[in-house]
Amino acid sequence: TSHDADADADHHHHHLLRSQMTFRKLSFEGGCRTCIVQIEIGIGHILLLSSTGKVYGMGSNNYCQLGFAFDPRHRYATHPQPRLIETFVRQQCTIADINCGKNHSVAVDTNGQLYCFGSNAYKQSSDCDDAMIASPTAYPFNGWCQIAKAQAA
Repeated sequence: TSHDADADADHHHHHLLRSQMTFRKLSFEGGCRTCIVQIEIGIGHILLLSSTGKVYGMGSNNYCQLGFAFDPRHRYATHPQPRLIETFVRQQCTIADINCGKNHSVAVDTNGQLYCFGSNAYKQSSDCDDAMIASPTAYPFNGWCQIAKAQAA
């Protein structure tokens, strides 16, 4: 089944990441110095939150859990260095909190708006029927609440 194939791919990718695990100094795009205040880790991806509210992603983007456009030709490509998640910059969002699930990610901006992206196999990222949410998408609470902390399971 496709679920078994995805599980095998996840296991394979997780094994690759573990076998390549080393400590190194990270390079940020443009050579800028960035103060990281929060690091969250999913099964094969990492989100980093800067002191200025910018979010960077690295690792696996198999399910768009980094918020980068999905390219089926490079399904198992990894991003070894932090890369800015441009969607938040374009939408002029300042992010206050981030979290990673297995193959999805969440972020909360300073206004309490929740953003979800990545796998949506169990509707963990959206109430739509799409299998993946390709870029950070505001979750529609229709103004009835504000989120203070992000948590993905």
